[in-house]
Amino acid sequence: MFDVMFLRHVIVFSLIALLTGCAGLTSREALQGKGDPAQWREHKQQLSSLDGWQINGKVGIRAPRDSGSGTLFWLQRQDYYDIRLSGPLGRGAARLTGRPGGVSLEVANQGRYEAPTPETLLQDQLGWKLPVSHLVWWVRGLPAPDSKSRLTLDDDSRLASLEQ
Repeated sequence: MFDVMFLRHVIVFSLIALLTGCAGLTSREALQGKGDPAQWREHKQQLSSLDGWQINGKVGIRAPRDSGSGTLFWLQRQDYYDIRLSGPLGRGAARLTGRPGGVSLEVANQGRYEAPTPETLLQDQLGWKLPVSHLVWWVRGLPAPDSKSRLTLDDDSRLASLEQ
């Protein structure tokens, strides 16, 4: 059965904040693998300039006491994002919207919550401290620029793994 706890887990997974601009290869990134670092930097610059997308899909959550699935819609347009989540048959709908400086979460039959960042919203609503602002980078296959990272490149200089 789809319930509030499942919805909260899905929201945790999907929370993002906008971080724009190009992220060059920095000393905070450790590269390993057989790929060419120069090719990776060029590819990374191309991905960094991507500031708009739309994702439609299913999400699944497994937790020690709960699990389930739902649908995800994520619209990203430069500084604005709109993420919509719902459980089976549209139950338990939630919508997260935001711009730099403000995030709003609307949960069906529960109300509206606001915070300056998605991290603050997560801390206030669930008591969890997670780097959810990094999702906007990770979904593009990029390390978040404000944290140390370890990247492994494959033979074609593509990202094979990212630890952050």
